[in-house]
Order: sequence, then C-alpha cells, then structure tokens
Amino acid sequence: MINLLLKKYLIIMSVFFLILSMIILTLSTKLNSNAVLDFFKGFLFLKSAIIYLLSLELLKHSLNRQTTKLKVKFNQCNYNNIEIKLLSLVCAFPFGLGVSSFLRGVSSEPLKTSDISQGTTASMLIFPTTLASAFLIDYFNITSLISVLIYGLPISFVMIISLKSNSINNIIRSEILFTVVVLAIINACYMWTTSLIIESNFLFKQSLFFILLSIYFYPLSLKKIHRIIYDAREQITFFLCIGLLGSSSIPLIKDLDLSYLDYFSNSNLILFIPIVLIPILSIFFIHPLVLFIILSPIISPLLAEGGFTTIAIYCIWIVMLVNSQLLSPVSLNSILAAKNSQQNIFAASFLTHYSFCIKISIVSALYFVITK
Repeated sequence: MINLLLKKYLIIMSVFFLILSMIILTLSTKLNSNAVLDFFKGFLFLKSAIIYLLSLELLKHSLNRQTTKLKVKFNQCNYNNIEIKLLSLVCAFPFGLGVSSFLRGVSSEPLKTSDISQGTTASMLIFPTTLASAFLIDYFNITSLISVLIYGLPISFVMIISLKSNSINNIIRSEILFTVVVLAIINACYMWTTSLIIESNFLFKQSLFFILLSIYFYPLSLKKIHRIIYDAREQITFFLCIGLLGSSSIPLIKDLDLSYLDYFSNSNLILFIPIVLIPILSIFFIHPLVLFIILSPIISPLLAEGGFTTIAIYCIWIVMLVNSQLLSPVSLNSILAAKNSQQNIFAASFLTHYSFCIKISIVSALYFVITK
C-alpha cells in the first residue's frame, strides 16, 4: 500500500490540489460564469514552468540516446563531497534541474544524490537555470544577472564549502568538468544574446536553450515529443493543479486580515518566515512554488519595508526555495533525485538534507542582515 502511494503521489496530490482549489473558489468568489472561467484559466498559471519541464524531459531523452556527441564518463567514487557539489553547480548552468539526469546518463552506477542536489540548488543563487529560480527572476522582473551573481555568490560558496575536505584536485583534472564548463559558457553567451532582444521571459529562454541542446545531442529528439509528453503526464498534471491552487488562493489571501504581520515590517525577524517557517511547511507535501505563489504577495512587501533591496528579496526567496526543494518530498528536485538514485521521495528529501538546511538558514540570515 505504501509503495503504491509513493508511486502515485503526484496524481494523489494533483487530485488533492484540485479539490482544495474548488473549495477555495466557493469561499472566495461568487459562483458566476466569469469566476468559473477564471478558475479554469488557473490551469495555465504555471504554463512557463510546464514548458520548462517538458524541455528538461526532452533534454534527458536526448542525453540518454546520444552516442557520439558526449563520451565523458562519471564515476562518483572518484570524487569527494566538495568536488561533487562543485561539479553539480557547474552542471546546473547548462542542464538546470537535469543535473542528476545528466550525471546518471554518463555514469554506469546508481548515484548518491545528496551532494548533487545540494550543489544544484547552490547554483540557484548565482545563475537561475532551475525552474524555481528562473520563475522568480521573471516574477521580480530582474534583468541584471550580474547583480544576482555578485550578491548570491557568498551564500553559494558556503553551500559548497566543506570543513572536512577542500581538495578539488580530481575535479580540476577531469574531462567531464571541461565539457560542462564549455556548455555553461555557451549557455551564458546564449542568455546574454537573447536578453538583448527579449528582456524578460527568462524561464522561456532557458527552456528554448534546453530544446536546442536536445536537438544538438540527438537530432531526432523532437520526433519523440508526443512520447515525452505522455511519459511526463503525471508531472504535467501536477503542475497544472499547482498553478490552479496558486491562482485560486490569491483572491482569498487578499481578503484576509494580516495586520498582525505589520510587527515584522521593520524587524529582521521577518527573515524567519521565508527562510525557516515556510520550508518546514514544505515537508508536509506542499510544493515550494505553491508556497511562494501564495505567500510572496504577503511577505515581499514586508521585506521591502524592512529595507531589503529587490535583489536581496529575490535571494531571500531563493534560500526559501533551496531549503524547500531539498526538504519537500514533492519538489521536482526530490522527484528527480529519487528516480536517479532509486530511493523513495522521503530518503531523497528531508531525511537527507535537514542538517544542511539548518546550516544554510543560519548563514544566509546573518548575511542578509549584515548586507542590508
């Protein structure tokens, strides 16, 4: 029974989100034709995230089938913890959340994904190629990625560094690092060039890069797009229902009396909510993006009143998403980590990462207060 629930949790949670959205609709609006139409429009609230998801699945499909373009091999036993985190961070530049899929594709053995997940999420603070970080870039309408890189680099460094071992000799000499760095530079140049034409829509531009990369690795990949959509049907349904819940919740939140939160507007204690409290909520099968969509309109103005800049507010929410993605059993990071390490979603999430998240929460909170 438990194994069945673990296999079908995406569908189960989708149904739960759908029912909850319908309840919220009846509580927050008058049931008329316009309200019902707006309700169903909520299914496309995260359409850019769904496009990203499909492009990532297409890239994974291409990487699994290419035979000549990418001949590097990855043996996790040859690297220490900091080297794996560093490699994963660099891999996130061209592959986004597909890091574990990429490394699994060039490895002959199942992966231990704890360091890979932590390295991947560390990249979110310096270059937003993951779904959540790219979504936030668009949400806050940030156009200067250099500002994000400079401000987020210290926290990212702390996430990578290890007191046990700081040797990176093996990774420097590895062929896989050279290959990934080249792809990362290509992605950076691509983003810079496309941003000259289109300022925003970062999530869409990153998705397009994954599609182009997929075609490069396996030119026939687009012919299998129907199969890829079918294979990703549970994840697509999940994100459709997440978007529905998020869009349905916004009107209800606007009607709530939240005046008691004004106490936090000029206090650094406000950081406790996004950095600590919200990630704890994510453990209870609440997707990180749902938490952001619902709570950002409430917390972000309080952060701004407290003297935090837009870049700082973006990074504060990124820390929330880092913690939530590592702790939540239903985050895309945990889902991919569980699949590529043959673990269940609990072992790939909070059971592995809770001590790391405590460390990051303390360090980042101090950093945000000092740099304010």
